[in-house]
Amino acid sequence: MERMLGKIKIYYILALIFVVVSNKGYCQIEDVDSIFSEGVNAMQNGTFDKAISCFENVLEDIGEKDGAVLTYLGVCYQMMGQLENAISCYEEALHDIDKNESEHYISVLVTLGTCYQQIDQTQKAAALYEQALSIPNDNPT
Repeated sequence: MERMLGKIKIYYILALIFVVVSNKGYCQIEDVDSIFSEGVNAMQNGTFDKAISCFENVLEDIGEKDGAVLTYLGVCYQMMGQLENAISCYEEALHDIDKNESEHYISVLVTLGTCYQQIDQTQKAAALYEQALSIPNDNPT
């Protein structure tokens, strides 16, 4: 999981660099990166309210949806038992994640399935698990 989170952060930073370059300084990467890092640290320390605030600030600062940040938000909501919010974040993340990033995409599908399973929507969960299993994973662990 740590390895996957590291990859997600790398993709996120690359995406932020693209936003900064394409918008000629729209945001300071150091500011967004430090807010993102603060959110990750808060999440790892179990202070999910603070992490949610940080990740929402990142989304506001970059001005668009970002699959990695939405995934982190989903994790925070899921850990707090706010499954409807988690589901919403994961579903939005799936629309933003490149399917070629199979590890991240598969991970979000499975996690979303877990949320649906927790609210007794087992048919949706099973469909997501099947979808995840059908995607070739270039880096099996």
